[in-house]
Amino acid sequence: MAYIVSRNDRSYVVAYDGVDPATGRERRRWHPAGHSRADAEAIATAVRETKAVAIPYSRNAITLGEYLTSTWLPERQRRVRPTTAYRYGWMIDKYIAPAIGRYALRSVRTDHLNEHYAALLERGGQDGRALSAKTVHEVHLIVRSALTQTTHEGLT
Repeated sequence: MAYIVSRNDRSYVVAYDGVDPATGRERRRWHPAGHSRADAEAIATAVRETKAVAIPYSRNAITLGEYLTSTWLPERQRRVRPTTAYRYGWMIDKYIAPAIGRYALRSVRTDHLNEHYAALLERGGQDGRALSAKTVHEVHLIVRSALTQTTHEGLT
């Protein structure tokens, strides 16, 4: 659904993008259409046609662990050395997925991450020994990179 709005001698096409599952609020995108109503109607028609073939938003909540292993790691493997990709996968399996991998992407908060990093520093290694600060920093870089990518993809 799209409609035309005129403000300050300019026309805009407003497209309805559904409900944001995180907030429950309706999402709308504004497309500038210039000064002509005919141009605005042409843009509105194009937006309606684009929306008709768009893939519907999946309401299934993907977890951080699922995202890391199914999307982030395979994409990252194409851009880094095999040994680096192996290390990423190992750190995800060993340090990230067991502790915070069950959280939905939209529900991961900084306090979850800070508590996890503190736990890794205290007792995250083998036999409950503390991990080094460098290792915890590497875990943080993986999580930060994945969350940044989800933001760019519009998942969070």
